[in-house]
Amino acid sequence: MKLKKYIIKPLLFSVLLLLASCVKDFDTQPEFAVGQRPLLTLLENNYSFSIFYQAIKRLGMDKTLSGNDAYTLLVPDNDAFALAGITTETVAKLDTASLRKLIGYHIVKGTLPYNKIPQTVDYKFTTLTAQPVYFSVTLPDPNRTKPKLLHVNGITAKKTDVMASNGVIHVLENVLTLPAASVKSILNDDPDYSLFVQALKQFGLFDQLDKPGPFVVLAPSNEVFMQNGIDESALATLDTLTYKKFLFAPYVIPGKFFFKSDLDDAPLTGTGPHGVRGADYLLFIDYYSFNFQLLPDKVDPSYYANAVQFSSPDHLAYNGMVHGVNSLLITPDYTLKP
Repeated sequence: MKLKKYIIKPLLFSVLLLLASCVKDFDTQPEFAVGQRPLLTLLENNYSFSIFYQAIKRLGMDKTLSGNDAYTLLVPDNDAFALAGITTETVAKLDTASLRKLIGYHIVKGTLPYNKIPQTVDYKFTTLTAQPVYFSVTLPDPNRTKPKLLHVNGITAKKTDVMASNGVIHVLENVLTLPAASVKSILNDDPDYSLFVQALKQFGLFDQLDKPGPFVVLAPSNEVFMQNGIDESALATLDTLTYKKFLFAPYVIPGKFFFKSDLDDAPLTGTGPHGVRGADYLLFIDYYSFNFQLLPDKVDPSYYANAVQFSSPDHLAYNGMVHGVNSLLITPDYTLKP
């Protein structure tokens, strides 16, 4: 087994992780845009919404959206449904219980135009399925010019504020995915993370991941482990008597919650180091990178920075988030106890 002796590797994301850990509920009250057509009419007369409209009709929700109650529709257009592999045939054949969960997760009661959404990241609303959905808006940043965007569960709204007499439509570039039971279940149910799960179990880090959290988990795939010469049998030789526990601890960040888009939506606040402190390590997070450092402050002269990037971000669970990453933060050789 050939293992590199270099530590971590910066991960391109921002300090907004601290801001994004603040999640709140917001009660919406119906507001009406006088003189506009009902939501159902807007869906029916726009071909790019035809799959969403088909689902609404099949579920018998057409009367609901043409009535007096106000709703905010988070509508994936036909291109977004195509990206998710959902066609008109899918909508016609899917059992109605599953379809109702999917479509209901895209509907919030009350009117939420862009300027009424709180200027923060990961502001929690409740959908018709009684599940949480998170709205984020771009915050002012004196250090750079950024477009004003709306993100919902990290997904960009390609168009906002399509106003109706009984609500508003925000058009999404992807279909929303319902939250998983826990970050633990996300990892456990995906065979591509089996080596990572084995590592977390060996180092006593896995069982906590079905607790309330929140947790952010940075998850290297099996391919990443294999690229570093680490297979199932090689992992089995690693133990906390020989290797420091922080070999895998930095991948589990407790008390935090953020989508990938949050790192662009909100500015770096304050000065000095921000990060996550473990018993014998520190993760520094700045605007550009994600850096690992041993404590006390001793830097290996052979240290150099390699990029670690998101490879499969934004896997939402009720107790946090899993972000797939394309490299290891630290390799076993570096963590050997003296």
